[in-house]
Amino acid sequence: SQHTSSLVPNHNLHNVSGALPQPPVGATDAALLQGQENFMSGWNGAQGAEVSAWEDEFAQTEQPARSADIDPSLDEGQQRIMRKIQQMQGALDMHNEQWECMSEMEKAELEELGLNADGSNFDECWRKATEGMPGLQVPSTTGDTEEVLAKYAQRLRFDGEDELAEAIMADPEPPEYEFHPASRPQQGSVEFSTVREGIADLQAGELTSAIHKLEAFVQQPDQITNPIQLAEAWRFLGQAQAERDNDQQAIAALLRAASLNKEDMETMLELGVSCTNESSRKQAYTFLLSWLEGQEECRGLVLGSSPDLASVTKAFRNAAAHCYHENVGMCTALGVLLNLSSEHDEAVVWFKRALQLQPESYSLWNKLGATQSNGGRPKEAIHAYNQALALKPGYVRAWNNIGISYGREEKAAEAARYFLKALSLHPESESGWEYLAGALAHLESDEFLEVLKAAHAAKDVAPFRAHFQF
Repeated sequence: SQHTSSLVPNHNLHNVSGALPQPPVGATDAALLQGQENFMSGWNGAQGAEVSAWEDEFAQTEQPARSADIDPSLDEGQQRIMRKIQQMQGALDMHNEQWECMSEMEKAELEELGLNADGSNFDECWRKATEGMPGLQVPSTTGDTEEVLAKYAQRLRFDGEDELAEAIMADPEPPEYEFHPASRPQQGSVEFSTVREGIADLQAGELTSAIHKLEAFVQQPDQITNPIQLAEAWRFLGQAQAERDNDQQAIAALLRAASLNKEDMETMLELGVSCTNESSRKQAYTFLLSWLEGQEECRGLVLGSSPDLASVTKAFRNAAAHCYHENVGMCTALGVLLNLSSEHDEAVVWFKRALQLQPESYSLWNKLGATQSNGGRPKEAIHAYNQALALKPGYVRAWNNIGISYGREEKAAEAARYFLKALSLHPESESGWEYLAGALAHLESDEFLEVLKAAHAAKDVAPFRAHFQF
């Protein structure tokens, strides 16, 4: 969702590696439709790192069908992977054609203005090139999704589509946590010592073991567990799922933690970050405001703030200016909000300030990398991700995000290596297999398609070891 790269990175801000920039034709309608799709999908529709790093290019326009048929004998997951590859190949063809339609003078001017090879900063360069030319500017990408959706809903009401307008603006249903069958507790109670073991596994990067132990504890009947201990177990379970690049599961676990212990401000902050990765912005703003209200020194500054990007960012700016800067949570929240508004340079400043306070935080290094990648600085992002991995080698999200950054540099083979490394740590990740499918599509090798089908069916990356070192 690299996700975001994701903030836990936000994959939703990434474009496909190697894709040539798309002309800004119909950008307003495309943005409205994209906003509608993101919000209607809500809690359940977004992909985690999520995730969406390789998908977002297709959200703005329907892709042409390709002649190759998908084998109906394949299972649903395999068909989805094959469909992903076909989409990627079709989109690359389409963007090459669009780029060729531009004049050489237009191309040269954009390149002089610093256009990246993957077109990731196309909007910025186009604004510079068309400054002062009414009607040609690309609409701002810093607008809040809620504002876009409100305008779209208004247009639907004008057309008599009141029911659809209400559905678009309704709050999505929260996700339900799905337990792994292997974690179901055996007869007898599970002691809190199991939670401590799970936390130790989490800190050591043993995510599968951590999740199984934490899930075993939280599945006990509520009446035999201490609510505060249960909340702690759910919170660490949410953290483990977030590190696995599974924000749906992370949100479900963190919501359970918040319902059990409403005083745990760390859970509120983590919920805010995870919701941004799932494009659930309205929920993200609510949780971030709840965190800010929980800071005793800042409570008076939150009054009257509505859950939209501009209001929440203003509240946090005021809090940072009038209360204190030496708070990791404050710096992190501002970094997340400024990332959402595409103010990446300022977001980088806040994440670096947070790292000065907490330099051993692999999560903060990852957020810094996601912000740099979303801001069109993939080389700097890779350095930050490597810092995160030096602190925690089993950090699946960071492995995926490095792959996304290499994709932005048009290094599909390198991207594939990192996605394979992430899958070796978490082979059940469907979003990870989709990342890999996107990278392999750029290598244009039928051989890899057959290897991918076999590996995905077995949920085992071993078939790729003859082709890649990871």
